[in-house]
Amino acid sequence: MNEQEQQLSRVASTAVTPAQPTAEGYGYDSVAQPEVDLLALLNIFYRRRWIFLATIGLIFGLGMLYSFLKPYMYESTGSILVSGHKPGQSEDLPLLQDLRAMMQGRSVDTQVEILSSTDLSREAYQALPPQYQLPKSSVQVRAKKNTDVITITVISPNPQASAEYVKSIIRTHQKRDIEQNSEATHQALEYIKESIVDVKQKFEKANEELTNFKKQTGLVAPDQQMAQIASSIVEAETALSNARAEASANERSYTALKEQFDNMQAEVVTNSVVTTNPRVSSTIQQIDRLYAERAELLQEYTPTSSEIKTLDAQIRTEEKRLAQQTKQVISSKTIARYPIRDNLLQEYASEIANHSAQQARIRAYEAVMHNQREKLQRIPDQAKQLTELLARLGVQQKTLDMLTAKYQTLLITEKATLSSIRVVTEATPNSTPVSPKPRRDAILFLLLGIICGVGVVLVIERIDDRVYDQETAERISGLVTMGIIHEIDDGASKVIDPADKHSPLLERFRVLRNNISFSSLDRRQKLIAITSTGPGEGKSTICANLGIVMGMDGKRVLVVDCDLHRPAIHALLKQPRGVGFTNVLMGTVALEDVIVPTEHENLFFLPAGALPPNPAEVLNSQHTRQFFQGLADQFDLVILDCPPSAKLSDVQVIATIVDGMLLLVAANRTSKHGLTFTYRALTQVAAPLIGLVINRLDFRQYRYGYYGYYGYYGYYGQHQYGENADGTNEEKPVTHKRRKQRTPLE
Repeated sequence: MNEQEQQLSRVASTAVTPAQPTAEGYGYDSVAQPEVDLLALLNIFYRRRWIFLATIGLIFGLGMLYSFLKPYMYESTGSILVSGHKPGQSEDLPLLQDLRAMMQGRSVDTQVEILSSTDLSREAYQALPPQYQLPKSSVQVRAKKNTDVITITVISPNPQASAEYVKSIIRTHQKRDIEQNSEATHQALEYIKESIVDVKQKFEKANEELTNFKKQTGLVAPDQQMAQIASSIVEAETALSNARAEASANERSYTALKEQFDNMQAEVVTNSVVTTNPRVSSTIQQIDRLYAERAELLQEYTPTSSEIKTLDAQIRTEEKRLAQQTKQVISSKTIARYPIRDNLLQEYASEIANHSAQQARIRAYEAVMHNQREKLQRIPDQAKQLTELLARLGVQQKTLDMLTAKYQTLLITEKATLSSIRVVTEATPNSTPVSPKPRRDAILFLLLGIICGVGVVLVIERIDDRVYDQETAERISGLVTMGIIHEIDDGASKVIDPADKHSPLLERFRVLRNNISFSSLDRRQKLIAITSTGPGEGKSTICANLGIVMGMDGKRVLVVDCDLHRPAIHALLKQPRGVGFTNVLMGTVALEDVIVPTEHENLFFLPAGALPPNPAEVLNSQHTRQFFQGLADQFDLVILDCPPSAKLSDVQVIATIVDGMLLLVAANRTSKHGLTFTYRALTQVAAPLIGLVINRLDFRQYRYGYYGYYGYYGYYGQHQYGENADGTNEEKPVTHKRRKQRTPLE
């Protein structure tokens, strides 16, 4: 590797990139995007207006064609009222409430779903006469908000068919509703039949339990029976007290007789035996039984009843019999009887019998009182059981009566079942078509076309890789724009005419000249190279015109054709290409012999000369560097027309020689990828980039904003009236091509 190559490699390895993009892909998407500019967006649509308008026209045309080819459709509407179940109504049985909800309580939304079902629509359609069965008919069912009204709308090619279809749908729905209501009523009847049989069985069982309970307990009227038992207890207590008093008196008499009898032991009677008659005990038991029976009858009868009086007569009879039987005493004596003692013995025997009868009566009254008190204690529990049995029987009776009444009601309902659907508005044919509507369709398809046009433009703008404006180029490269050159019309001269003082092209290059001069106030800048990303972007034209305006500023300018692949600037300057600086490097000619003056003031031209097979090696030699430094010493400014930088290393070599470099961007031609690649390639060798030159910018594509006014005052700004050489003002024809004269407000 020679010394020049080592130096170039050293510069490339130590170069620092001030604003190198680091985006993925092309390298510009990740650079901070500017805020959305409305004017820039409008310019995008203006630039792609033909695509935008073509998309709108295509969508609008296809839409209107579709609209005009559609058959006329007519609409008919009918409405019905749904009788719903009111929440305030109540039913005795939950099932009947559910059945009524089934019959009347379908919600409006449910009715809408039923009317919208395919089966109902098919059945209604098949019920139509053949002339009204149109396949393109459509049905719409909607519920009116906050009402129970449902509207049915049918759209078909025949207005009469639309109305008939609506009527058929309503009739079919009413028929189905009546059938469903009848079925529900029939199910309710069957249920009530089964319920009546079940309730009857429960009623009979409860009645049987009540009867058995009354038989077992004898409890019929608890309050009355408790009063009777209390009265019986009082009577028994009174009788018991009397019996005890009589027994006490009898006991005293009996004791006295016994003492008196015992005192007669000194009588002549040596021995005597007294025994009681056996029939006395039998009579006492009979008296006890009668008293017990009388106590039981007192629970049901009063003391004045015939049954109680009969028992009282029997008791008196038995007591008389007992009194007679006590006189019959069996006695035996071994000694002669003493008459007084015999009388005393008779009285004593009578007192014994009375005492036995009194004791039997006391026991009978005590037994009666004990039984009555037990019955009185059992009555509250028995009364509670009786109340429960009566309540159960009453519930079953009430349920049975209600079911019987509902059964009769449902029998009547089944015979006279009505639909819960009522027609509110009858469907009538409508002679005005609802579709197509050309005016509405035109507006809709126009809006759709605008939306699609916006989408197409934005998609194309997104996928388009070309640079269209200054902002995009600066965002990708990070360089400032030194000048903007407009698009030159076909047939117009690409080289500046210094005599045309009002030439817009001359004014653009004056701005470029001034920006270059102001950018190099603090450093030497005599060697300037101009390159582009690809061929055909106009860098040779820029070099030639920049040399012309620099010469107009009084500087001696040399334009060198350094494109050793496809030189082209000689044609613009109308000079031969033959011998040039490569011949000088080879030593075959002298420099003074190949530098030729041009027809422009202070502008000289050095052709490329013979094209070498290895341009990069030729340019990278030390001799070439010294050659260019010598040119810089002879001229005020040397402009190098470089080859495109894409895929060529020549520009990287030249970038290490010159004092400044301009990067050319051709609007509508330079790709973002190519610009990114070129910028990276130049920054890798620390190229002294001055800035950008935007070439071929068509101001007619920018109707709004800065470029729009710039184009008007520049490209369109040649005044129709200008000052002639003699100082007079005459109308001058506009020399540039234009479609229409525009004002800034347009």
